[in-house]
Amino acid sequence: MRGLGLEITAEGVERPEQFAMLTNYAGMYLQGYLLSEPVSRDQVMNARLEVRRRAHDLLLTTASVVPSNVIDSGSVRIEHTQVG
Repeated sequence: MRGLGLEITAEGVERPEQFAMLTNYAGMYLQGYLLSEPVSRDQVMNARLEVRRRAHDLLLTTASVVPSNVIDSGSVRIEHTQVG
């Protein structure tokens, strides 16, 4: 499927064995009760806003020790660009 440029989501992941097997496939999305019970759209949006707020706070507190406008932890890259 990836050769066709399609994203794959494995639904119904409920057991650690399923999770272990499926995490061997790079680029696959997983969902199921093992990872989280169903949440509303509002809960998802609030969680995204909280992540952004924390990332912003991290940028502010590390500005004096990071020599550029980029924080790169290998799996997460946060760029801060000042507008204006």
